[in-house]
Amino acid sequence: MNTKTRQITEGAMIIAIEAVFLLLDKYLGGLISAYVFWALPLFNVVYAARHGYRAGAVVWVSVTLLSFIITGDLYGVVLVAITNLTGMVYGGGVKEGRSNAWLFGSALLTTIVNYALTSVIIPIMYGIDIFEETRMIADAIAQSIPQMDVSRMYDMVKEFTIASIMLAAILEAVIVHILAHVLLKRLKVPVAPLKDMQMIRIPKWLGWLMLAIIVLAVANTRFKWAPALDTYLTLLSIICQFAFIAFGYMEVLMLARISGRKQLSLAAVILVFLMPTLLMVFGILDVVTDYRERLTERYANGQKQ
Repeated sequence: MNTKTRQITEGAMIIAIEAVFLLLDKYLGGLISAYVFWALPLFNVVYAARHGYRAGAVVWVSVTLLSFIITGDLYGVVLVAITNLTGMVYGGGVKEGRSNAWLFGSALLTTIVNYALTSVIIPIMYGIDIFEETRMIADAIAQSIPQMDVSRMYDMVKEFTIASIMLAAILEAVIVHILAHVLLKRLKVPVAPLKDMQMIRIPKWLGWLMLAIIVLAVANTRFKWAPALDTYLTLLSIICQFAFIAFGYMEVLMLARISGRKQLSLAAVILVFLMPTLLMVFGILDVVTDYRERLTERYANGQKQ
């Protein structure tokens, strides 16, 4: 089978698979797209990684038009369009030999756009204001706690809602990035190898900046230095705290691997739910100090002895 025939055949197969996916989702009342939406980009990731941006764009347009015919719903069309765009950009980047940072960044950017459209903008077009719903939740909580400031409660619920959307987008981008690598390797498509856990770092200056944001947010909430910035600082603080927790989690997993104590992996999962603050402390130490290097050297020297 020549290259052009293979390209057409595989493109038709991808479109057919997504059509079946959409039909099943429609008959199951959106159950599939609600729980396995993160799998939608993978179809076009594989195709674009094999045949490039131009071929991936053809599949993207075809599947988007098909979703309009099958679902007839703006939400479904946008969800399919953006997730397939994620796959096309990611797969095309693989074909062109882009770095993992570029691939992850493209997945993150398109996923954030997807969440912004499907969680905020499209609901508003249907008369559902997510922030008005947030205000109703804050009012209900404030009624059960009379001493609670309603405006502050509203700000807290809004901050948590926005942070949840952002973190969900980041988590989906991570899942797509990892699954795409696993899938492409299985299909023998050349792709840059994922970094070892010990190599995943962020600059120390960025870690200190994140720590400063958390401290400023706490201080501003307590002393009311700049009430107008309270919402933004708190939102950034939540994101920074989750980032530190993620690095703390990776730190414990790395310790489990180099020490040979597999039970630490289970402990890391338990800490995420029961003691996230402890993981955040580990994460801060990991980012702003040389704690990881010293820990690795210590176990390496112990094994040599």
